[in-house]
Amino acid sequence: MSNWAAETLGDLNALPSPIAFDSNLDGTITASEFRIRLIDIFGRIDKNRDGLLSRAEFLTAPRAVDSNEPTKPQDRQRRGPPPGRRQEIPVSIPKSSALVRAPVFPPAANKPEAYPKEPVFQPGPSLASLWASAGLIRTDLTRGFNGLSGAADGAPLDLHLRLLSLFTDQQPLSRYAVYVWHADAAGKYSVFNRLDINYLRGIGITDQRGRVNFRTVYPGTYRGRPPHIHFEVYRSLDTLGLGVAPLIRSSILFPDMVSRSVYTRNPAYADSLDKYAALRFQLPVLNPTGDKRAVQLASTSASSNSTLRASLDIFINAEE
Repeated sequence: MSNWAAETLGDLNALPSPIAFDSNLDGTITASEFRIRLIDIFGRIDKNRDGLLSRAEFLTAPRAVDSNEPTKPQDRQRRGPPPGRRQEIPVSIPKSSALVRAPVFPPAANKPEAYPKEPVFQPGPSLASLWASAGLIRTDLTRGFNGLSGAADGAPLDLHLRLLSLFTDQQPLSRYAVYVWHADAAGKYSVFNRLDINYLRGIGITDQRGRVNFRTVYPGTYRGRPPHIHFEVYRSLDTLGLGVAPLIRSSILFPDMVSRSVYTRNPAYADSLDKYAALRFQLPVLNPTGDKRAVQLASTSASSNSTLRASLDIFINAEE
């Protein structure tokens, strides 16, 4: 394997260590751990988010493949290259200048094109406008609010979104209100399917860089649609509270291989696993290069021993 790294990637140290793949540190690497780690590596090197790795991207990659490996004590003490030696940048460099057409794991959308809107089947003010002052503004979506108890079971997920303007030099949209909600591990929605629970819903306000984060669980699925997270974007918290229509209502999708891995390994998703295998009305994105929904795919990877991280740039027309 090391010979392959030297001959193909140009560096014996190009391969990530076993520690980088063994997310739960149990001494073994499962197929899902291997795939999820590759998703993370590909996403970090693919700077322009085109689903391809070029030689230039490899040349400028800051050894993303080993970013989670603990630093050795001798490495922490070293300052600069040894005397008399030129400092080398530890990156993986392919010998060919041709594009490396690596598998798409997945193609982190993040492209400067209008995020697709979804039709509104229930006109009128959003539920978010009724609950904005009742505890719905929060980061942790896994528990109930406004006096209702309950905690969502499932695979922990950190959701990182960034709102950008489509037409004003892709400027970040700050102080915008984002309402998100999704089904639990069994594919049930709080409030609608489970009247005594209101978890897995929340409102966040974007910061100066247009970023908003939520802590939730990986969404389950139900018959008809692959796993997704709904969201609405409002120009401000005030407009949301007044019942003004959102600038956009849409949803975030997830890579097929990640969904299969989560549903297979976590018992809480037993119902979702059966429904996912029987999807007929709307299939998951299986061919990102030929599917218009690929722009909605969140770049998903393992961020710690037990938590997934999903990130997505959302470009909207803020002038509407």
